[in-house]
Amino acid sequence: MVYRQKGNEKPMMWGTLSGNQNFLEDKNVAVGNTYTYLIKPMLINNRVAKTEKITIEF
Repeated sequence: MVYRQKGNEKPMMWGTLSGNQNFLEDKNVAVGNTYTYLIKPMLINNRVAKTEKITIEF
């Protein structure tokens, strides 16, 4: 699962990745904003693995 957060807004569910997919493209960004993406891998037993966070400033 991938969550997207714009600035200080609450993170919202943004997308999912399949097991062999290694990228997503966000076409709805605007200059002058900061976006944070939280990647929450789901394990086979439906538990969440370590969440990774990526922050990008446009």
